[in-house]
Amino acid sequence: MLARVAYHFDLMANLDLYVVGKIGYVLGFAEANFEGEGESEKEDGYNGIGFGFDVGAAYYFTPRFGAFAEAGFDLYNLEKDFDVGKIEVPFSRFVTVGVSTKF
Repeated sequence: MLARVAYHFDLMANLDLYVVGKIGYVLGFAEANFEGEGESEKEDGYNGIGFGFDVGAAYYFTPRFGAFAEAGFDLYNLEKDFDVGKIEVPFSRFVTVGVSTKF
């Protein structure tokens, strides 16, 4: 779970540009099944501190309805050693698009 803090740039009436910083506690669950080993192993969980950074834009077609796009990354730096190998989850990159509304 990462807490988000955003700063919105007020450049145009219908366009909302923003940057987001995130930090928080990350909890992961994994099942290791490595090719060629013929074994699998389940693990309850592993955890650590994570953070991230996003940039985004929303364009409002009406005062209450618009579309948005957001791109960013989250850095997890999670590792878990299994008997049959090791799983590493260093980061996640993403792009999100959707609709946006103001209440």
